[in-house]
This record gives sequence, C-alpha cells and structure tokens, in this order.
Amino acid sequence: MTLWQSKRKYVVPVAAWLAAAAWWVASGERTAADDLVPPSLSAVVRIEEDWELIVGDPAIDRAAPQVSTQMARSTSASRFCNFHLNSLDIPNYKQGGLQLQVWHGQDSIGVTNGVSSDVLNTSGERLTWTQYLSRDSGVLKFGISAAASQTWGDFSGLEVTVRGGSAALDNYDATYSKNNSGVTFGANRVNSMTLLGVRKYHADGSLETDDTVRAVYPADPYVTPPLGGGTIGN
Repeated sequence: MTLWQSKRKYVVPVAAWLAAAAWWVASGERTAADDLVPPSLSAVVRIEEDWELIVGDPAIDRAAPQVSTQMARSTSASRFCNFHLNSLDIPNYKQGGLQLQVWHGQDSIGVTNGVSSDVLNTSGERLTWTQYLSRDSGVLKFGISAAASQTWGDFSGLEVTVRGGSAALDNYDATYSKNNSGVTFGANRVNSMTLLGVRKYHADGSLETDDTVRAVYPADPYVTPPLGGGTIGN
C-alpha cells in the first residue's frame, strides 16, 4: 500500500464531516458533529426574557384571560417555543394550568405541563416570570425561572428540550418574541402584558443586557387586536 493510499482512509471521513457541517449550516438542522464542537467564546449560550402580566377581572368559568408567549433562537428558525398560561392545547384543549410547547412548523415535537391545573382567579393579579432558551451540550432547552403568581405560586422549573434543531442563539431577536406573543382569549380581562427586558449570556461569561420595555398588550402607541384577530369571549 502506498503512502497516498493509506492517507485516503482519513481524507474521505474528513470530507464527509465537512459536507455534513455545510449541510447543517445551510439547513439549520443539527448533526452529530454539532454536539462535539463547543461554542466560541463570543457565542450566546443562554437568553433570558423577563415578562409581566397584569390581569383585570378574570372570568373563572371561561378561563379568561388566556395568553401565550413565543420564543425562537432566530427569526428564521423552523422550530419555536410557546408558553401558554391559563390553558393547555396539547393533546386536547383544557382550561387553566400552564404548558410549554415546542413546534417544528405545524408539528408538535415537545410539551411539558405545569403541576397545577388551577384557573386564573384573582382580580388585579400580577404574574412575573423569566423564560429562557439555553444551549446545553449542543442541545437547546426552553424553560421558566424566577416565576411568581397568586394562582400558581412559584411556577419556576418547567423545561422542555427543543429536539433536532440547531442550538445556535446568536441570531435571536427580541422583536420576534414581542410580535408573536399576546392575549389569545379574553383580552378585555387583561390590563397589560409586557416584555420587560432581555439578557444574553456568552460562553466567555460576559453578559449583554437589553432593558427596552416592549408593550405587547395593549401595544404602544395604540391598542392592537390580540392574536387570533380580536378579543374572543369576555
């Protein structure tokens, strides 16, 4: 066997790996190679969004209001995450409770429910929570921390894995979260829904803070219809 023939055994696997990496970059999908390559020191490894919901006068029998936030690693990602408050959608609709959802286009690929199935029941209730996307060993996770409410108490600790997609967070945009979140039912029973601020954590330990307050409902400078084209129910 010539020296060239012996080296060819190593050339083909490297070429295949590079081809797979190129496909991953183009498609936004993960490969096994993605798990083996640590993020660069400047890469974003965790994003946190601080949210506030102030309820007006809830309708307990109709589980109104209901709200949903949406978060994705980038505006063009095919996978995105929802957090539903006061309703469950998967596998069937139920009033009350909390649910984390992961979607790939129109396909549900992950779900986690909160322990309590209680319905929002306190006039003027203020709910606060932090939702995050976090890169963990090449896998993306969506979860809730620093949560407080009267109905559900501290609902921190909910987490779901975003399976199959890229874990890169560098192209995250808070505007996407604002534009795809809102009141899905009973908007007349919500005083306000606000994205209070965003934090980006980098692999080198540095922190990037965005203190822009983004009004989701009612929106500034005028009130826009909630998701779904208008207030449903009352």
